[in-house]
Amino acid sequence: MGFRGSEVQILSPRPMISATWPMAELEGFDFVTVLSHSRFSVFSQAVSPFKRLTAFFLCSCSESEVYSCSFFRRKGVMFLKKEKGRILMLLMIAVLVGLSFHSAKATPITDVPAYAWHHGCGPTAAVSVIGYWDVNGYPNLFDASGWDEVRLTSNVQDQVSSPEHNARYDPKPDDLSQPRSWNSIADWFHTSEGSLHYGWSYQVYADDAFEGYANHRAYGFDSFYESWGAFTWADLVNEINLGNPMMFLVDTNSDGGTDHFVPVFGYEDRGTDGLWYACYTTWSEAESIVWKQFQKMRNPWGVGWGTYVHPISAPIPEPATIFLLGTALVALAAFGRKSKN
Repeated sequence: MGFRGSEVQILSPRPMISATWPMAELEGFDFVTVLSHSRFSVFSQAVSPFKRLTAFFLCSCSESEVYSCSFFRRKGVMFLKKEKGRILMLLMIAVLVGLSFHSAKATPITDVPAYAWHHGCGPTAAVSVIGYWDVNGYPNLFDASGWDEVRLTSNVQDQVSSPEHNARYDPKPDDLSQPRSWNSIADWFHTSEGSLHYGWSYQVYADDAFEGYANHRAYGFDSFYESWGAFTWADLVNEINLGNPMMFLVDTNSDGGTDHFVPVFGYEDRGTDGLWYACYTTWSEAESIVWKQFQKMRNPWGVGWGTYVHPISAPIPEPATIFLLGTALVALAAFGRKSKN
């Protein structure tokens, strides 16, 4: 539920309230928090390079209870407005909570599983990105649970491309007597359908693949894609720094046409040796990180398209985060009692 353009809209789920701020106020800031009069009500979320921002609140509040909205950088609080002494404590707590949920990731991003090619490079690459989010706050994306299970192709292959999808679309021509399924990434990617060769997918369905599959698993994801030129090195750096793996459609043989999808989860500026991105080839779950030069098509592994993937559902916090939030709430309650004395 992101917004493009000159403004950002902040939404709370229950009851629905919203407020809009000019994007100029967000330049240079990494997080946003909204505070209420009567309760601790905050969830911090990163501001993306495309001016897309979604904030989720751990506690809902009515419009009349909104106390202030402040934006701050990852390192040190930078106030747009300071209303009372209590705001200082609230925002310092918000920094800690926000960082625990969505801190910047190292490059390459860890916890991105490599999978063996299964009925198409598109769904195989996409499932590496989905697998990362499964073990980072969205544990119901797969039937498998935890890194040791999620990292194995055999445990997630039916979510890559289901037996129903394979039975209908692997044969050429398609066997339309088989039932249509909507339970795997390949279904929303339309892999192997119609005139497509076995295992092929169209870039135009890449965003649907992520959003449709996530919705099928009861999560909200936002995805969109851009072609080379609109998509730049700075965009890749920003996404990786925000902890968001991507998917590229690339030209592996430098013939000027795209031919392979890969998950991308790192970058490296090698100075005179050029700019490089980290990916998996999707050929083996045992493969290590592969580095390819970030360049346009008609070069080996040149980039044709970059697909962004952003969860918009609130993640399930880890135990350490719950402990931190509980400690913060206790401290806030104590501070409130002291202020009244």
